[in-house]
Amino acid sequence: MCAQHKTCQTINTPGSITFTDLAPSTVYYMIIDENTAVCSYSKCNYNFQILGQALPIVWNSVSANLSNNTFSHITWRTTDEENTKEFIIERSTNGFNFTNIATVKSLKSNQMNQYKYIDNVAKLNPGIIFYRIKEVDFNGKVRVSQIVSVNKISSFISNVSISPNPSNGVYNVVMNLEDDADIQVKIVNSLGQVIINNANNLNKENNSLTIDLSNYTEGIYHIHIIGKDSLITEKVVLVKY
Repeated sequence: MCAQHKTCQTINTPGSITFTDLAPSTVYYMIIDENTAVCSYSKCNYNFQILGQALPIVWNSVSANLSNNTFSHITWRTTDEENTKEFIIERSTNGFNFTNIATVKSLKSNQMNQYKYIDNVAKLNPGIIFYRIKEVDFNGKVRVSQIVSVNKISSFISNVSISPNPSNGVYNVVMNLEDDADIQVKIVNSLGQVIINNANNLNKENNSLTIDLSNYTEGIYHIHIIGKDSLITEKVVLVKY
């Protein structure tokens, strides 16, 4: 301890030594030079006791990402898990009321640890989904991470197909719909101007429409298809030939 902590103590009679102000995450070595006059030929008895509490967990990062509008990937990185028992993943649809959805055991390591949990949100309604993680110590103490979120978009409109593309002006648009609905179609040119804006009543069986751009100049156009909180954007190319 002399070189690392700059502390040397001598005990000539039975007693104790206390070291304080040790730096976190630092390795210390205790070197004992026995005094045979006291220890009687190396027959001393030693009792080591660590006083204080384990360092709290360090949240290095917490994130959430959505894939295929179906799976939430929640990942987190931590250090100083020596006293950590487990992690509880919680989910909320309003950001206030959270429900436990899974428990992950701690690696119990002071190194950088990475965890991942995948949550299937296929049956949840579209909107923002919130997550947070509770770290539970062996003594029952709980620490909560920051809140992260993903945005599940509506799948009312899906599998949009436009053909032919490129075209000389006439496009056939086919899509899947969950139910009958009025579908709004906006056509925007390369300058950001809306050149067509109309509504079409479609149903699950009759789910196609025709867009005619033959009276417009060549170029790139964006078709925005809107219905029941769904927004699909497709790019088409108009070529005169």
